[in-house]
Amino acid sequence: MSRGTILVIACVAVAGAPRSAHADYAGLVTIIEPLGPSPAGPRDVYRVYAQFTNQTDRVDAWYGAADHPFTIENVLADGTSLGTGFTNFGGSGGTLPPETPGSARDWDTWATIGVAYGDEAPGGDATSLPNPFPVFINGNSVTSSQGVVTLSPPNAVQGRADFRIQGNDTELRVLLMQLVVNVGQHVKGTINISGEVGGPGNYTSFTALDQTFTSIPEPGSLAALLLLGAFSLRRNANNRGFAERQKPR
Repeated sequence: MSRGTILVIACVAVAGAPRSAHADYAGLVTIIEPLGPSPAGPRDVYRVYAQFTNQTDRVDAWYGAADHPFTIENVLADGTSLGTGFTNFGGSGGTLPPETPGSARDWDTWATIGVAYGDEAPGGDATSLPNPFPVFINGNSVTSSQGVVTLSPPNAVQGRADFRIQGNDTELRVLLMQLVVNVGQHVKGTINISGEVGGPGNYTSFTALDQTFTSIPEPGSLAALLLLGAFSLRRNANNRGFAERQKPR
């Protein structure tokens, strides 16, 4: 690392209901995925996960309702101004994950439960989007009071936290969506989640309303990064000064 450089590995935001309210469901996690430049140029790829404390906990659906609509936005760093829009190589037919890796749709925006590619699931992707589900996502925002992402069959194994364990997708997470925006821009949203916590034969259903996520760092986290950067710059300056003093005169 060169002098004065601050390296940020990932952007993580956790939000949601307290654990005591929803047993082993712990909220939403947003992580930037290092996929590299897309065929249309550099992009920031964010993945949103439901976080659990038990490997066999599961997501059965996420959705919008009349009194609790889901909203997902591409925003700038101020968290309010809308960005230039989500990347969607698949167009109106690109709402679900691609079947296999290796195409432009690796950098697409899509909705899911548990898989990043359709061929990861035994027998094919069980993610289902009953009508009327909106195009995901045309422009820089989407809001729906009826859209549902669910599983068919409802007990499909891909809904379990330990189904997909790869990279940032740990044995305690269920992937819910991939959101792709221009470099330096952000994502945020509010969704409702239903699922089950516990294990086969002993599951308890839960519903978590108005669960929020964001890729914008918390003010405290940003302050910590700035403090770390200032410390790094000062340390490098002190080291250079010490080295100069040790040179023969």
